[in-house]
Amino acid sequence: MLSNLGRLQQELSKFAEDFRLLGNHIRGSSQKYDDADKRLSKFQDKLISSSAAKSETIGIE
Repeated sequence: MLSNLGRLQQELSKFAEDFRLLGNHIRGSSQKYDDADKRLSKFQDKLISSSAAKSETIGIE
C-alpha cells in the first residue's frame, strides 16, 4: 500500500512538472502570436499608407 502511494506521488510530481512546462510553452506561444499580430497590423498600415500616397501622387482615387 505504501509503495503504491509512493509511486502515485512520483507520477503526480511528474505530471505536475509536465503540466507546468506545457503552460510555459502555451504562454510563450501566445506571446509570440501577439507579437506577430502587432507586426502584421503595422505592416498592413504601412502598405495601405504607401498605396494611398502613391495613388494620390499619380492622381488615382
